[in-house]
Amino acid sequence: MDTPVDGIPARRVLTNPAGLARYQHDEAEWAPYGTPIAVVRPQSTEEVRDVVRHCLAHHIPVVPGGAGTGLSGGANAVDEAIVL
Repeated sequence: MDTPVDGIPARRVLTNPAGLARYQHDEAEWAPYGTPIAVVRPQSTEEVRDVVRHCLAHHIPVVPGGAGTGLSGGANAVDEAIVL
């Protein structure tokens, strides 16, 4: 299965709408958010590096995701981004 991120196993890349929806925003209901093209769940610093390099090469915004419990909107996805 192809993934939208070079070098990352497909099992760690979410692209289905239900999976993406869980990572679109934190608990800040007032803060705007968009729809990412993928959510990547890396398992090593090397995979984080590979995702960031891929995004740089393809001009894709990277949003560092957290637990989703924040109240500031700082981890909200933007359209066409990859949530890491």
